[in-house]
Amino acid sequence: MLILRLRVMLGAGVLMVILSGCSGSGSCDSSVVDTAQISRLKINAEAGDALAQLDLGLYYADRDDATGALLWLNRSASQGVAKAEFSLGLMYANGRGVNENWNLAALWFEKAAKQNYAESQAWLGRCYLEGRGKQRDPIKAVSWFIASANQGNEMGQSWLGQCFRTGNGCTIDPVKAVFWFEKAANQGNSFAQYALGLCYSTGQGVLMDHGRAYFWFEKAATAGDALAQNWMAHYCHAGLAGVRNDNFAFTWALRSANQGLAIGQTRLGSYYAFGVGTSRDMHLAFAWFHKAALQGDVTAMAAVSRCYALGEGVDRDDIRAAKWARAAVTTPQASQ
Repeated sequence: MLILRLRVMLGAGVLMVILSGCSGSGSCDSSVVDTAQISRLKINAEAGDALAQLDLGLYYADRDDATGALLWLNRSASQGVAKAEFSLGLMYANGRGVNENWNLAALWFEKAAKQNYAESQAWLGRCYLEGRGKQRDPIKAVSWFIASANQGNEMGQSWLGQCFRTGNGCTIDPVKAVFWFEKAANQGNSFAQYALGLCYSTGQGVLMDHGRAYFWFEKAATAGDALAQNWMAHYCHAGLAGVRNDNFAFTWALRSANQGLAIGQTRLGSYYAFGVGTSRDMHLAFAWFHKAALQGDVTAMAAVSRCYALGEGVDRDDIRAAKWARAAVTTPQASQ
């Protein structure tokens, strides 16, 4: 739940009140809303106060009232309020209360980005990078990421780091990638934390340091990043940070697999197959291999083929074994 600050006009001044039902003692209950405050806010919004319109739109968006949110955010945005423009873009990009529409999302992101709204600049960069609502143009994407990153926006910094890491829209520069990943990671960006862990793990742009890799992987994994959770499973099982712990390895693999990450599902299948951190169970091993294989994971396809060929965890079936063996040979392994 967002904490929304509502501007309530009191004579010539502006009073900032927090929509969280705060008592005089300072304790707050977000389920309690002062209806009188909302009424006064509506009066100001209807009178044309662009900031009141913004706050009222965010209030409705926070309560999943798309009709009210669109009405008031549009009115605020029509007066040039950058945050309202960005908020509209986000609604259309995420399909929150409206049909997902990247053309409209990009339109609103661009309006706010041109007003130097850092978060919108990052999202507009993503539109150009992925060809969502804009013709794909990685060079333009990088220019918007730079504008956002230089204002300290963690999303812009993270995307810029990834561009420098992959050479998408710019020349590959691992040192610059680490520089921007670190800035975003220190602000809590979980993808940047994962990416920084990867840099330390592989020695890209920085000296290889498994201890630092583990540190950043753990932060990202704890925040819910599935790729980092898979790497944590690997680090714990292999003991790369100094201590091997198969129970932790299994736990991280399970978390990654439950998020639908194919490589995590394959890892979990192998842990069940070999009894890593859990009892050996070929039925569960096959189930997880099969989930990953259906997502195109080549290693999992080969494992499914083997299970069918040997009748491990599933009834023996030479036809299916051959089918999955062919798929494993002809399918390119996706990078993750």
